[in-house]
Amino acid sequence: HTPIQVPLHWEEQVKSDLDRDCALWVLEKVPINTPTTWCARMIVVPKQNGEPRRTVDLQQLNKASVRQTHPNRSPFMLASDVPAGTKKSVLDVWNSYHSVPVVEADRDKLCFVTQ
Repeated sequence: HTPIQVPLHWEEQVKSDLDRDCALWVLEKVPINTPTTWCARMIVVPKQNGEPRRTVDLQQLNKASVRQTHPNRSPFMLASDVPAGTKKSVLDVWNSYHSVPVVEADRDKLCFVTQ
C-alpha cells in the first residue's frame, strides 16, 4: 500500500484536518500491524480557493462491489418538476454524510492510507 505524496505546502493542513476528523470520530486510526482487507489511497487535490481537499480513490473497491439498482429519477428530473414561479432553495449539507454510520461489517472496506 503505497501512499500518494501530499504536497509539502499542504502537509500541515492535511495532518491537522485528519487529526480533527479523528477527534470527531469521523475517522479512526487503524492500529499498527492490523491486517486490512482493503486499503485505498488518499489523494489531495486543490479546492477552488486553493485549500487542500482530501479524496479517497475507491476505484478498486467499486470494481469489486455488487451494485444495487435504484430506479429513482435523477435529481435534475425531480427539480424540473417544480412548477414555474415556485421558490426553490439549496441546502448545503457540508459534512452531513459524516452522520451516516457505516455498517460494522463494511468498515474495513473504507480503510485508506494517508502517509
